[in-house]
Amino acid sequence: MGAAAAIAVGAVVQLTDDQSSESTVVGIEHLMLAAFTVSVLLLIPMVLGLARAADLPRLGLATVVGMGVLGATTIVSNINGEEPSFFPAIAGPANLLWLATLIAVAVRLRRSGTLSRPMAIMCR
Repeated sequence: MGAAAAIAVGAVVQLTDDQSSESTVVGIEHLMLAAFTVSVLLLIPMVLGLARAADLPRLGLATVVGMGVLGATTIVSNINGEEPSFFPAIAGPANLLWLATLIAVAVRLRRSGTLSRPMAIMCR
């Protein structure tokens, strides 16, 4: 429930605020980063539960590593007011890790009949 609220806040900010083209975080962008961080961190228990249901607990942990790295990096960005220099090197692999493992969990859940076809497609 908290993750959904954080995602909604981030969506409203993105829809209503023109993002600065600077590499620094200004004004309401702090709220957007905070909402993203909160949503990512609050989704961790759900991801672990889905991975356990798919009998893929190790993939769940891998997903959580990617999510945790992104969450920690956005906290640093928000506090410092700009992305750290190492952000591009970390963000790509962390996002890829998160995406690939969630797709594997969705496929396993779909094949086992635990997840309906429309939900499996939405999870990709």
